[in-house]
Amino acid sequence: MGRIWAEDHDYNVVRFNGTWVAHDARTVYFHVDSWRENLQPGVWLPVYLYSEENDPIHFKSQTRLWGYEPQSTVRQEELTRVAVEAQTPVRDTSETAPDLSPVQSQRAWETQAEDNALDRLERAGLLAPAGEVEKTLETVLNNLVVTNHLDSLPPLHCRVLLTTPLESFTVGHTIVLSRGLIDVLPDEETLAAMLAHELAHIVLGHTLDSQYAFSDTMMFQDESIFYNLGFGHDAKEEAAADQKALGFLKKLPLPR
Repeated sequence: MGRIWAEDHDYNVVRFNGTWVAHDARTVYFHVDSWRENLQPGVWLPVYLYSEENDPIHFKSQTRLWGYEPQSTVRQEELTRVAVEAQTPVRDTSETAPDLSPVQSQRAWETQAEDNALDRLERAGLLAPAGEVEKTLETVLNNLVVTNHLDSLPPLHCRVLLTTPLESFTVGHTIVLSRGLIDVLPDEETLAAMLAHELAHIVLGHTLDSQYAFSDTMMFQDESIFYNLGFGHDAKEEAAADQKALGFLKKLPLPR
């Protein structure tokens, strides 16, 4: 259950993301994202797997495979080879894409979870397409980032939720404010306070569960979207974000 990617020539499986569905209730399958590469014509072999689980056990793992020998290593011409030494050492200047480190891979996985959740909200008709309102929100957010020297953060974005209740939450590094909340904010200072609180959650690492990067976790009815995508925080995290946000606002050059 999930998604499968196939190349469009011979329909070889390139990637699959999700989990196996057990026919026996006693059998447990982990969530997995498996990538394959075309190592020689007609041969696609797995090179990277990511797995994560929160129930019944908690773990995250990355598996990398290499050292394949798609061609014979026996050199028939070994005794007749001619080696010519260059006057200066030959250096390979071709550009190669280095493998991501485990930390970079985990960050990429968190970004995938964010993209999946935002896409699911938009497909359900709950999230407005990015436009002029989002640009205004991001201008205020950028002021908070710059004045508090938070330049090391990944790119931050704002989106608008098409609901009337007063709501705000973060989806990874994206801050979401409801239309109902935006409509009642009296001035830019109040907007900055709301954004500062959500920015504090991001800085404190109260991020989205990376389990949402698996495609099967997005397969549910639109009516249960907020039940399946938990964007809330507990009381301890909310209190910590309040304190952090106050520090952000003190450095912001706004009239008091």
